[in-house]
Amino acid sequence: MRSLESLLWCSNRTDNIANNQFYNLSNSTPLGCAAGNYAVFIGAQRYPSNQINWNNATNKGEAYQELRKCFGSLGSVNHGGFLNAGTYLSDEDARLCTVAGGVPRYGPMGLSFRSFRHELEDGIDLSSRALPCRLAINTTEITGGGAGNQQTVDIYAQATILFYVNMDGSVTSSV
Repeated sequence: MRSLESLLWCSNRTDNIANNQFYNLSNSTPLGCAAGNYAVFIGAQRYPSNQINWNNATNKGEAYQELRKCFGSLGSVNHGGFLNAGTYLSDEDARLCTVAGGVPRYGPMGLSFRSFRHELEDGIDLSSRALPCRLAINTTEITGGGAGNQQTVDIYAQATILFYVNMDGSVTSSV
């Protein structure tokens, strides 16, 4: 794509997806673990230069601030009421958040590339140099049976789309 602005991802235990006793589509978990780190590689370049660390008990803020960058400025106070200290990164495997009650718990993560480059277009150009994009996640504390705790990860890309209005009135786009 011409301008990758943000990369967002959320995960859930694979065995929770078909289970109707849990909020399995509206929330996510921190990859089934209590701690870890992540970075995105575009070509050989790592973004950010230092990995983003998270820990459900001691370091929620670093991942939370990176997620906030994807949706606006850090100084904005309008960032929603669902993500707070009690709900963000507070459940490792979504089993505490049941349909019959319980506090909604969320664990989405993301990285905004708009703050790394200041060119004509926001984000990073992946198409002109055919650069591969790779999300590198390291988890340090797997729960619920170790390696058997399989996760389904949904990854979303936010990109700039340019619309062109042609002389004949037709509209074309460039991603």
